[in-house]
Amino acid sequence: MDWFYNKSVRVLRETEGHLYHGAWVDGTLQEVLSLVCDVQPANREQIYRDYGYYIDCQIRIFCDLCDLRIGDIAEYNGQQYKVVKIIKWDDYLDIFAEDYPAMEGRKNGE
Repeated sequence: MDWFYNKSVRVLRETEGHLYHGAWVDGTLQEVLSLVCDVQPANREQIYRDYGYYIDCQIRIFCDLCDLRIGDIAEYNGQQYKVVKIIKWDDYLDIFAEDYPAMEGRKNGE
């Protein structure tokens, strides 16, 4: 499928936090992968129609098999998205991702 892969996505992963002189230091986001892939817009209704999953997402990423994980941050066109679902096929991944700030706001009860 690489003939459709004409976009670039940076994949960020949060490092573990640690104690430093008795104070907790939060983890930071570090780049772990750079993907050449296909990125398409998506929404909840489309994902339900295609797969039967109720997943809030704004983009779908199609890429070759790699070490991408749920919870990783995909950075595309200056926007960050959190990976919420990965479907692994024989030779590629279908990834669903939602706006990263929206995901964080929901955790905080906003």
